[in-house]
Amino acid sequence: MKMPKRLIASLGVLMLSATPLLNASADQRGDIVLIAVGTGIVYEILEGVL
Repeated sequence: MKMPKRLIASLGVLMLSATPLLNASADQRGDIVLIAVGTGIVYEILEGVL
């Protein structure tokens, strides 16, 4: 099954964003989630522009 490049890129960003959550304390998790969400939003904006 061929996966679209956009899906593969999204999964890669998600995996990279989620990795620090495994080792973070409870206080750090909120900040990391905000960064991950922000990264996803920026990716979507760039995808629309490019």
